[in-house]
Amino acid sequence: MNWRQKAQTAILTTAFLVSGCIFYPHPTEQYNNDCDLTARRLELRSTFIAGMCRSETDPRYDYNGTGCLVGLLTLSAGSAIVSGSVVVVGNTVYWLEEKASCAKKDMQ
Repeated sequence: MNWRQKAQTAILTTAFLVSGCIFYPHPTEQYNNDCDLTARRLELRSTFIAGMCRSETDPRYDYNGTGCLVGLLTLSAGSAIVSGSVVVVGNTVYWLEEKASCAKKDMQ
């Protein structure tokens, strides 16, 4: 198997594994006993979107094929990249906020 076939296999495998999933940041709160405050966090969650490529009411809009697969893969990868970035930046800001609040309480 040459490098091109390996790359195609990897791309198709990834496409089938992640296609149809949308990723989104989900806020959570946890109580921090040390600082006596509620700390916020973001988690990366995913949800499966079913039936995106098929219109049950109109057979003219049956997009089950390569175009649909590429669209789902692009949507899934795009949402993972954007939402993952939001989670990283958001958690960094929340961590800094928590450390500042905790340091402020320690000084009092």
